[in-house]
Amino acid sequence: MKLRPFVGTVIAASLLLSACGGGGRPNDGSVAIGVYPASALSLPVYVAVQQGMFDKEGLHVELIDGKNGPELISGLIGGTTDLAVGAPGTVVPAIEQGQSLRPLSPYGSIDLAIAVTKDSGITTIEDLPGKRIAIPSRGGAAEQFVNQLLAERHIDASTVQFIAAAPTASQIPLARKGDIDAAVLTAASQAVFDAQGIPMTAITEVDPVGSDGVSSYGLGTVLVTTATFAESDAAAPVCAALEAAAGWIADPANEQAGAQLLTERMNVPADKANQVWASQKTLWPVEISADRWTQNVRWVNNQTSGKSDADVPFDPSADQRLPYTIQFVYHEREETMTQLADQSTQSESQHDRRQLTEAWSAVTDSLATFGSTAAATGSPLDSAEGVRHALRLFGYLAEMNIERQDVLRPELFTLMSPMRKFWGDGIDVDYWTAMIDPNETYRIHGNRGTVPYVAVLANRVGASGTDRVADNIVIDDKVCDADGNFEIFVAQELEGRSGIRLDERCFDVVVRVYHKTRNAEIDPVLHIERLGPPPGARPDLDTAWLAQRLTKLARGMDVSLRRSLQLIETLSQSPNEIRVTSEQRGWGDFYGTSSNQYIAGWWSLKDATAVDITFTLPDCTYFGVMLYNHWFESFEYRDHTVNLNDAHFERNDDGTVTIRIGGVEGDRNRLNPCNHTEGILLARCLEPAEDVTSPHVEIIR
Repeated sequence: MKLRPFVGTVIAASLLLSACGGGGRPNDGSVAIGVYPASALSLPVYVAVQQGMFDKEGLHVELIDGKNGPELISGLIGGTTDLAVGAPGTVVPAIEQGQSLRPLSPYGSIDLAIAVTKDSGITTIEDLPGKRIAIPSRGGAAEQFVNQLLAERHIDASTVQFIAAAPTASQIPLARKGDIDAAVLTAASQAVFDAQGIPMTAITEVDPVGSDGVSSYGLGTVLVTTATFAESDAAAPVCAALEAAAGWIADPANEQAGAQLLTERMNVPADKANQVWASQKTLWPVEISADRWTQNVRWVNNQTSGKSDADVPFDPSADQRLPYTIQFVYHEREETMTQLADQSTQSESQHDRRQLTEAWSAVTDSLATFGSTAAATGSPLDSAEGVRHALRLFGYLAEMNIERQDVLRPELFTLMSPMRKFWGDGIDVDYWTAMIDPNETYRIHGNRGTVPYVAVLANRVGASGTDRVADNIVIDDKVCDADGNFEIFVAQELEGRSGIRLDERCFDVVVRVYHKTRNAEIDPVLHIERLGPPPGARPDLDTAWLAQRLTKLARGMDVSLRRSLQLIETLSQSPNEIRVTSEQRGWGDFYGTSSNQYIAGWWSLKDATAVDITFTLPDCTYFGVMLYNHWFESFEYRDHTVNLNDAHFERNDDGTVTIRIGGVEGDRNRLNPCNHTEGILLARCLEPAEDVTSPHVEIIR
């Protein structure tokens, strides 16, 4: 007998590849989309989010960052996302290997160029042999693009050294140190390099070798989903939003708004954003021809499997009753009955093993990328702290994603300590967290102790800034009895009870406990329980679930690295400019609590013996100032004074407070830089009576 494997024949009407069908899974409006972070490859998705096109279709969209194409496709196949930003180099092989994937419009024409450093000695593609080229990942679209350009000129691809470095921000230190000669960049990425003082010159242009060149027919982006999602009621509104985004991109009236989006979403410098946007306007057709699809399949197969383009053909003679659905016709290959029987008993475990292996590879890749990038960043001390930070963050994400996910048996835990800290940890603040299911009801109770402030909030997934917090309740006299005992509820329907009101996007609750003088205060006593029938015995570990959690862990490492590098690059451009964070970009990723206001900046002692920062303090519940290293970790506070709060400030005659960084031991309100010459300063102001203002900074030479 012959086995019929999953080899896809792409069929569509009017030469339009699309999965914008309907029927099947009910549409509850929740859609997870895997995207390349801060990349023009994800432009239609970002436009649809910013311009409210998903909202108009009644969709609640969560964007999930991926490091590279294989990771995004793996997340889609594994069920982490409903659709993903892909490329021919990942989509075509997945279809050929039996995955029921279906493209969506619009399609992204290729927006890649080989750009070279000024000292590389490269002027043409013929100069590439022996050179080092940075790409996001091995085997991905960028490497395939270079290989095709080399093949078109009969150059052996093995003569080029590829260096995998993702995201693009991690390639910047390599270029600055001279560890790469070139990089495969989009127009937006090239502008970011230029803004960092690393001019990159493109040596490839559109259609460099005539009408048959990959730069003329190549697709850089193929939005893709699964057959299950394509047949659901959610598919049609998603397609409508994305195609509306393509129309918006092409509309000349949106040039300024588009340029601003590039600046905000992709860190493209404002003075280059219009130029980059001009290159994007014609890159997003909502339909492509059969010939163009075939050319892309041939390109990919030449680089990977060596299969014929007939293995994923584009057939416009398909059943017209399903004009927007890709059908799959299964071709035969030789297989014995014994092999078929073996596979029928082993296929599920093999599939799970493959998922687990791929997810584990993503984890190790993300840790290796973080560690190697950290080791090349800043001073030797910064590098060492960066590698340690990678390990600390890895430990946190592993515990959080794997061991702390039981929403039926909730427990309050804190993962911050002197040995594990990140993202601007507060020395005076304890964060007690519990994972929850928004469809369950929980009870939090205990005693508030004598600390200055206790509050409970619920966080939303996929949100930033103040939208991240769904609800917040302060545990004060209104909630407590005369002895400080309290009880609140956490649910979508509170039914007149005190507590936190959830929505469908909530995933955890956090109890924030502020201290001013720890050894003189009584800590609160906190308990949480789920209301309802007992959950029963804990299930066995499921490999598919574990693979999904590992994928989230890897993504967490990648996102954290990207945000850390962006924060370093942004703040370090303006040393000793300390301002309220509402006047600065990028802080929404870190803080979103509406009861707090923040002041932050990059301090530097490179040309100074000390930096004095004078704050005007509003009436507030708490005001504290802390020093951090490059990686936004607090300094060693067990042995040194690296933070002060309003219970310990020595005030000036006019009521202001001057904090000194550096100087000598015994200086008034001194914070110890702990042998660092630069880093991050953050001031927290809790429940201010009026808005905080930026402080006055004086550099002491």
